[in-house]
Amino acid sequence: MANRLFEVLARRRSWLERIPLGLVLFLATLVAALMGGAST
Repeated sequence: MANRLFEVLARRRSWLERIPLGLVLFLATLVAALMGGAST
């Protein structure tokens, strides 16, 4: 049972690590688009 709990926590941690990465990439592309639109 401890192994199953550990697997669930590991999966949940991987998801929590992926979500901020996605947000950072989204914000980076958004800022790049805004700066590109402002510069033109």
